[in-house]
Amino acid sequence: MYLLSILIFAVSANMDNFAVGLSYGVKTIRISLKSNLIIGLITFLGTALSMSVGKSLLLVIPASAAGVLGGAIITAIGCFYLIKFIWDKSANAYERYDKDNSGDIDWREAIGLGLALSANNIGLGVSASITGLNVTATSICSLFFSLLFIYISNILGKSCVSKFLGKYSEPAASVLIIILGVYEMFG
Repeated sequence: MYLLSILIFAVSANMDNFAVGLSYGVKTIRISLKSNLIIGLITFLGTALSMSVGKSLLLVIPASAAGVLGGAIITAIGCFYLIKFIWDKSANAYERYDKDNSGDIDWREAIGLGLALSANNIGLGVSASITGLNVTATSICSLFFSLLFIYISNILGKSCVSKFLGKYSEPAASVLIIILGVYEMFG
């Protein structure tokens, strides 16, 4: 079940990447392999750094409470994102990263987009490491799903399924985060 927690974390933490790839694909904005790698590496670093902070917190949190506390924080984050989605159905904030309107996300734009997308992983990363998830395995898995989701969704964005998938990626991520948090609290 340890691997399952890592997979759920990586998938849910990168659902924003999926939504971004879809929205750019719909607008025929290409995310090149180089830009995708930049975004993925920033996501990897954000996850690894935040999880390292979480591991440091384990020095002051009793081991018996760590899993429950981390799981509760993860659940709260998932609930926050779900409520935020329900409350605010405004335009996707990530759509403004093609600043030069070139139809392609260049490396400078990829850095900004990567930083914005990795912000989602910070709170989750701290909480996930408190529950005991392995920093290296979780960060690598997060990198993999970041690359995969952006690549696949950018292609899917050009198809007719993009509206359906994009509409449900954010609430699906929130539900996955809640499931992970509850599992970590009671699992």
